[in-house]
Amino acid sequence: MILGGNNFRFFSTGFLIMVIALFNPVKAQYKKYFLQHFTQINGLPQNSVNQLYFDANNYLWIATEAGLSRFDGVNFYNFNSVNTPIISNERFRWILPTTDKKIIAADGEGAIYKIEKNLITLEKNKLNSHKLTYLSGGIPSIDNLCYFKNDTNNTSKNWRTFPAKLLVGENGFVYVLGLKKIYKYKEKLLVDSISSSEIVSFFCIGSDYYVQNNLGEIFLVNFKKHKLLPCTLPKELTLLNGIKNIQCKSHLNTSYLIDNQNLYSIYSDSNDNTKLLLNLITDQIPSDFDVSDVEVNKDLNIIALGSKSNGFYLFKRSIFKNQIIKVNNKLKVRSFYAICRLNDSTVLSPFHYKFTKDKLSPVKLYNKVINNEALFVKGNLVWFGVGDSLFKYDCNVKKHSFIVKLKSAITSINGYGDTLWVGCKNSIYIIVNYKLVRNLNLSKNGFSQVQAIAVFSSNEAYFSNCNGFYRVSLLKGLIKLDNLYPNICFRDIYIFKKLLFITSYGNGCFVFDGVKFNKLNVDKGNYLLKSHSIQIDNNENVWISTNNGIFQTTFQQVNEYIKGNITKVNYNYFNDENGIQNSEFNGGCYPSSVQLANGNIYFPSINGLVNFNPSEVQLPKLSDSIFIDKFDINGSLIPVSNYIELKPNSEILNIYFSSPYWYNSYNVSYQYKLEGYNSSFVDIFDGKQHISFTNLTAGNYKLIIKKNAGLRGEVGVKVIYITVNKNFYETWWFVAIWIILGVLIIIKSVKIYNKHLVYKNSILEKKVNERTHELADINAYLLKANEQLIESKKKQNRSINLKRKLIAILTHDIVTPLKFISMVARNSKNIKSELEYKNLLNDIDHTSLRLYENAQNILNWIKYQSSIIKVQKTNVPLYVIVDDAAELLKDIVESKNSVIINNVDPDYFLFTDKNILSIIIQNLVSNAVKHNTSVEIEISSELDVQNNLSKIIIKDNGKGISNETLLLIKDIIERHSSYTITENSTGSGLGFIIVTELLFALDSSFAVHSDMNGTIITILLKL
Repeated sequence: MILGGNNFRFFSTGFLIMVIALFNPVKAQYKKYFLQHFTQINGLPQNSVNQLYFDANNYLWIATEAGLSRFDGVNFYNFNSVNTPIISNERFRWILPTTDKKIIAADGEGAIYKIEKNLITLEKNKLNSHKLTYLSGGIPSIDNLCYFKNDTNNTSKNWRTFPAKLLVGENGFVYVLGLKKIYKYKEKLLVDSISSSEIVSFFCIGSDYYVQNNLGEIFLVNFKKHKLLPCTLPKELTLLNGIKNIQCKSHLNTSYLIDNQNLYSIYSDSNDNTKLLLNLITDQIPSDFDVSDVEVNKDLNIIALGSKSNGFYLFKRSIFKNQIIKVNNKLKVRSFYAICRLNDSTVLSPFHYKFTKDKLSPVKLYNKVINNEALFVKGNLVWFGVGDSLFKYDCNVKKHSFIVKLKSAITSINGYGDTLWVGCKNSIYIIVNYKLVRNLNLSKNGFSQVQAIAVFSSNEAYFSNCNGFYRVSLLKGLIKLDNLYPNICFRDIYIFKKLLFITSYGNGCFVFDGVKFNKLNVDKGNYLLKSHSIQIDNNENVWISTNNGIFQTTFQQVNEYIKGNITKVNYNYFNDENGIQNSEFNGGCYPSSVQLANGNIYFPSINGLVNFNPSEVQLPKLSDSIFIDKFDINGSLIPVSNYIELKPNSEILNIYFSSPYWYNSYNVSYQYKLEGYNSSFVDIFDGKQHISFTNLTAGNYKLIIKKNAGLRGEVGVKVIYITVNKNFYETWWFVAIWIILGVLIIIKSVKIYNKHLVYKNSILEKKVNERTHELADINAYLLKANEQLIESKKKQNRSINLKRKLIAILTHDIVTPLKFISMVARNSKNIKSELEYKNLLNDIDHTSLRLYENAQNILNWIKYQSSIIKVQKTNVPLYVIVDDAAELLKDIVESKNSVIINNVDPDYFLFTDKNILSIIIQNLVSNAVKHNTSVEIEISSELDVQNNLSKIIIKDNGKGISNETLLLIKDIIERHSSYTITENSTGSGLGFIIVTELLFALDSSFAVHSDMNGTIITILLKL
């Protein structure tokens, strides 16, 4: 590309600014890279790399001694004399762009090849004289290059080799380094020259050109003054003991210098172009790597270094930093688990060390080194566990103090206000103001150690372990425990926008919205099944550590997924290909990940702490193009285009494609669909870029190839149209002939069939007669069954009528008390004495109680009979149910001058239906209250292991139940399955009917004993 003077100067300056911005000149601040080495083992045709070049599609082209290779970041496609017959010599010397935007390459015999649409075509045959050897930079047009090569004037014979050093300048100028002179051409015309001697290097910086002699001195080539001007070298350059390797990339107007393990870019002072400066790009060049070429791709943020004998390296910007603890350069701690945020810029580990972005330093929390798995920081206090003992460390006075000794090792700590929640192996402890106030013993539930605790308030928390995911609530001094999702090994819990993000070891990740668990889809390798920790950064990116690397998605995608707006969540995957030294992370404790105020996220791994800043995770420019490499039909190649026409009986169609992707090949995948053949898209597995079809039927098809790239999802589509021609027997005339023959055959067949049909009809008539008799018998049976059905329906209607009458009777028991209350309230206006007023209130109280009891019995009976109450058994705390019943009847009990005593064991749990048991106990306790005054009603429980029963005993010291009522209760118990409610059933009897039927639903019963000393009702629940 040839630019005008001003435009070229602008481009050169802009490019240098870009290079300086890309590679910080201060050595202490330059970015680290992680290296990927590619040799013959990875698919490179040979380890001898002569030149590298990134084309506009971000393919890396590699000129080797065994052919030309194209690399897309994942796969090599090698061009050689076998698959590309026009190649006669596989020893490729160089590959570079021309000023007219062509990409050409040359082999060892001087043949020039043009690369276009990822294919190679021969541009010029061998040049006649000297062999075409290495070029140091960009080249002019192919015509000009050939002119220089074949020029028989007095210039080419003075060149060491062709062209040893040839650089393209602005306005069509070309500069050539000869044996004794530097020549300047305008197109093909020699316009000037400057004498030089013992020059070993010729390179450019922007629009300026420089030479270096064998003493290491560098000079600016100045044709205006017609001389070489000596240059001032930076201090680093003068200490290099002679510059041996300067790589000039004149198509980029810049040059690079390699010295030992250091790669520099060279640039000049903006005010004095004879003053040269160095910018350190990296000091990570392997010591035994002989650099043959440097290629920088600023869009991909990648440096490629070629070698004459050792393949090539890719330098990719490393955003992940791995920190381990070493003492005296010896590894002290490798595996990390729990970590926490000490302050806005510091992470605290459980090994007496704190980490900042660039260093670590000791913090002695305890009098000996501890390897605990629980830390919690609030203000200047650090809470930590040593075995089963809880300590706090005051950062101001740098002292620790003992808080409390628990019953098992501490695994997790979290807090809210003055309340501290501490998780152990079999318990959760609640500590308020340094004092242990509550212990939730979980050993009875087969519990394992607490792995994470998320606290919503001082009265509510969620925690996880390998038995499930739990919610703990503190209600009126009681602890309520609910296992919301049992039988899964849950790990980390992260609260974000009232949603709980939860990881598990073996079942992937979940999002809990307070009601429903939403399971997120996993990645293609199922790595997300074993997840450890979650962090959500300031831009609402979700980061998940696993046993096989780190995954990134967005809260927006997760939210859309759980709302059902999208079918899957996309992820970006990071592992050793992104600079993580060991991709196996740790978890199973809390807290197990940290995010600092500057946005840096820390995850513990088996090889130290891995930290990164999400804002630096900027994926490079991504090619959305999919390129077709070749079409193969039955082993023969056909020209590449967007349309394929196949002959009939073409057995196998192979389509080979590629698309550049440079950061972690796990994130790129492909799908295809052949419309007319596939109903949906098909995944292409194992990184293959090849699609094959066998024996396609005649017709028109549309092949769609999709490229998916991690979090971005679909990024590119390629469409190819395929036509498969028909065989002769599929043509219209062939089909017409067969239709005529078919009609004739059908006519003949119909005649034969009609003859046969007469015979079949006679046989069929006989069978019909036989079948008629059978149907008559069946019809008689159905009539009888119908009569039975009508009788059953009549019985059902009678039952419905009885229920309606019952509701009418009991409704009367509601209307009458209401009328009475209304009448008393109306007469209250004429009350003159306090005694009359008290009597009036007692009447209202008594009538209201009766009204409540009747209404409650009606509601419970109707619900039960309408199948609204269904048996749903859970672990039920009996003490809480009795407490609730006592609270409900509190006012009635006090008005009767009575007392309810709850002697049930608080830790006594029953596996039954909570709602049904509550109705039973409320009915029985209510009966004891309403029929007695000034009594004690005691509720207790006991376990009858021998009979596999749990007994609930309701005892009072009242006047007892009348013999008439006892007989009624006995009759209800003995005939509960056939007992029917009649119009004479009373309100008091209805309660015992409901209790009997509800206990029958629980496969249980009850017994009543009553005398003048009181009544004992025993509920017998089967375990």
